[in-house]
Amino acid sequence: TANASRKDQEKCIQAGMNDTISKPFNPEDLFQVLVKHVVASPRKAEDRLIQPVDLSYLKKVSNNNQEFITDMVNTFVEAIPQSMNEIEKHRSSGKYRDMEKEIHKLKPSLSMMGLKQLREHAIQIKEMVRNEADQNHIDESVKTFLNQLGRNVAELQALKT
Repeated sequence: TANASRKDQEKCIQAGMNDTISKPFNPEDLFQVLVKHVVASPRKAEDRLIQPVDLSYLKKVSNNNQEFITDMVNTFVEAIPQSMNEIEKHRSSGKYRDMEKEIHKLKPSLSMMGLKQLREHAIQIKEMVRNEADQNHIDESVKTFLNQLGRNVAELQALKT
């Protein structure tokens, strides 16, 4: 809106808008407002995240060293369930900043396992928490994230046997 006064913005909210952004604005301003109010149904978010493990990056950085790859996969499979429990504990108790920190710690491991979309989802959750998005949206997004991460851990466990 070109109406930048607080009174005008309040009128917009009362009329049913989720938020306002005053002109002029830059793309980052718009992005921050959109992230704050992102609404994705859990089904669509889950469909977007369905991604099998891709060990090609791990193979590349290890020069296809199978022992190293096996060690990394085993470490991931053993460590992730504890991280998932911590994330869920913080989510369910409303400690979103602590939850976001736990999710942040996973990003290198997600990259190593070739889970690029899941890593991007982790970044989105971080932005949602930092921008104080609606708690229901954060909760649904985290549940979807944990569900997919659990599926990927199961997939890696199956590769071990």
